Amino acid sequence: MNTISGLKVHSANNTLELIYADGSSATLSGDLLRRSCRCAECQRLQPTLLMRMPVTTILDIESIGLHGLRLQFSDGHARGTYPLPYLVELADMAGQSPLSARAAGSQADQATGHASRL
Repeated sequence: MNTISGLKVHSANNTLELIYADGSSATLSGDLLRRSCRCAECQRLQPTLLMRMPVTTILDIESIGLHGLRLQFSDGHARGTYPLPYLVELADMAGQSPLSARAAGSQADQATGHASRL
């Protein structure tokens, strides 16, 4: 499994870029991240309700130690913790292989937003 060495929020296209130690990257949409929240509140909601949620944007990221993130979304939700291995799993499920993400990386460098190195 790839190790995440950095993160970058791209506000313009509402994505979170995972930067791996080997130099590759993967991109997750804010919408996918919000719908994939595993907090107790979201787990109680029926999957169909989560799918019908309005589009939300990532407002902020907070590092939770060295092992995870707390994301704040435009719908006010900020309770879920996203362990780094779970983010890698989401990227894999979304079809974001390191090779395809590396090709998209040159476009991501032009985006503005928050950046963080782990």
